[in-house]
Amino acid sequence: KKAYKQISGLLFGSVYTYFTSSKSLLRSTVRAANEAFDAGLIQPNSAPDTFTPWLTSLRSTALSLCSSVVYHQEQMLQRSSATHRKGSATYAQVKGLFGDLYDGHAGYRFLCRLRNVMVHGSMEAVAVSAKRTLIGGNHIQTKFHATIDRAFVAQSEMTEVVKAEIVGLRENPDMLVLADEITAPLADVNTRVEKLLYANMATAYQAVVDFDDLFGGKPGLRAIVNSPDDGPGPHVPAYMPWSQQMIDLARERL
Repeated sequence: KKAYKQISGLLFGSVYTYFTSSKSLLRSTVRAANEAFDAGLIQPNSAPDTFTPWLTSLRSTALSLCSSVVYHQEQMLQRSSATHRKGSATYAQVKGLFGDLYDGHAGYRFLCRLRNVMVHGSMEAVAVSAKRTLIGGNHIQTKFHATIDRAFVAQSEMTEVVKAEIVGLRENPDMLVLADEITAPLADVNTRVEKLLYANMATAYQAVVDFDDLFGGKPGLRAIVNSPDDGPGPHVPAYMPWSQQMIDLARERL
């Protein structure tokens, strides 16, 4: 149970999950806006008030995405500082990993800097547009886009180097495209940082794998039966189910 709780906390308590959740939320909001427009619930030309709530929702979820990227880096650096001190080699490694991520991936730079502009400047740094396409001759399909507004960024106080990168693009960069581009490299950095910060987890990983091996690879739910209390009966058997994601993580990290 102790090993399970340790790994479960690492998996489900990871600040990286805030990024993946924020990305999913933005994607879901875009999809919902598409469906609302197709259903006639959004009519920007004849009833502009029907569009305003969706504009606000899309910008809010875009800010959540940017904030999750910044939050992840800040939290991992704070955890590194708390466990290994700022002057330690481990802290330098963690900081270096995030530095390489920032330097090597434009999408990461854009989202980090966009967060500051939205918080300290205006939510209007994110532009929202919709494209409608005729499908099959009789069906119109809507596709919303939440993008970084290059014209707004040009007048903002964003870091000059990143500002020049964004303004120099041929079109506004799409928020979801940027998020998808950095998902794999950010996940890799997260894994490498966690291995540095939680280097003593090998025993817990092994305990979980050993427990899973007791089932001989058979499909089905893994669980531990809890001991009944000493009170008067009847006693109903209780068990604690184990997450398959947690078992998979233990095997991956060994």
